[in-house]
Amino acid sequence: MDMTTDTEFFALGLHGKYLPQFTIEILHDKKLIGVDRLTTDTLLEGPEHVLYWECWDTFLGSARVVIAGIKYAFLLEEDLLLKEVA
Repeated sequence: MDMTTDTEFFALGLHGKYLPQFTIEILHDKKLIGVDRLTTDTLLEGPEHVLYWECWDTFLGSARVVIAGIKYAFLLEEDLLLKEVA
């Protein structure tokens, strides 16, 4: 994947096990690419869902979001960051 070095803050890692659910909740009106409805629905159900963490791994590895015409990938460090991609 061809990424630039610039990242932008997206969400606090302090959300802990609810970070995946929170991420999908705040992305509800954004254009997501590379992730299917089953993955996002599972993440919305929360950490009690048996496939929650597997879906989160899938999301982090393949999801892209388009914001203001710019496509971003997600990068999980201590916080969740956005990284512009081509």
